[in-house]
Amino acid sequence: GLKSSLFERLIATCRQNGWHEAIGMLKHQARMHQDLMKFPNEMFYNGELDILPGNKWQSSREQIFEAESENPIESLLSRRRLVFIDSNREDSAKLHRAEARLTADIVRTIKNKYGADFNKQTVGVIAPYRLQCSEIRGQIGIELAGLVTVDTVERFQGSERDIIIISFAVNYEHQLEQFFSSSGRGDLGEIGRASGRERV
Repeated sequence: GLKSSLFERLIATCRQNGWHEAIGMLKHQARMHQDLMKFPNEMFYNGELDILPGNKWQSSREQIFEAESENPIESLLSRRRLVFIDSNREDSAKLHRAEARLTADIVRTIKNKYGADFNKQTVGVIAPYRLQCSEIRGQIGIELAGLVTVDTVERFQGSERDIIIISFAVNYEHQLEQFFSSSGRGDLGEIGRASGRERV
């Protein structure tokens, strides 16, 4: 079946045959700040992942958002680099309009804070469904459409942005089961590996 990826099958074959010298695990990464790294490190790397030695930005404490801001989104973003925002359920399997509006509000908040420094490398938005990506693009509007990449996990893979926003658009429990398929890796694993420098 296709439940296990090619690499998972190769690893299983190596382990079954005792070919331990043929497999290894990534131990250092240079794409995420150490605060962001905590989540994928615990979920996918058994606590063995570390930042690349000498990469000072990965452990910096620089903060661009203000905790005392009157904008509640900016105040929330100032608290930590990894922020989860819960949203109410909607009656769709692949679309969450309220979450798309919130995503657009977050993008505009970041744009206002960055000002003239906001560019194509500043923000990326990832969603598991094309329908949700389309809704987010519509909510972001024409002004920011050329500066913000909104795409699925598969299409975004390999790209890098300073700030990553993930819109899960999960309304039903069975969707979570799909995300956590294949021993807890699945799409969430890919999202963890696509995380940007600033926050998710």
